[in-house]
Amino acid sequence: MYETYIFDLYGTLIDIQTDEEKQEVWDRLSLHFGYQGMSITGSELQAQFLRERDLQLAKAARNCQYPDFVMEDVFRSVARQLGGNRIKRGYMKRLDGCGHYR
Repeated sequence: MYETYIFDLYGTLIDIQTDEEKQEVWDRLSLHFGYQGMSITGSELQAQFLRERDLQLAKAARNCQYPDFVMEDVFRSVARQLGGNRIKRGYMKRLDGCGHYR
């Protein structure tokens, strides 16, 4: 489970907890893929996500001691594998796979 703290533009602290082990998370995410014409079950999405995440972590581990992955890049890659082409690259780009952004 990830615990994330986000501050909005006004400095309000938002606490987000997501349990990626719950099947409901993946079932709901798969609906969003379906809305974009990419048919996949929650279980299939979870498996593809984990495979792609592990590939990114392995690649990043070649360059640094504490590798990290960018969740958006993992989902973008999964979407492309499913034939999605509407997902645009975000404004933040990972520099080296070690959690550094510009």
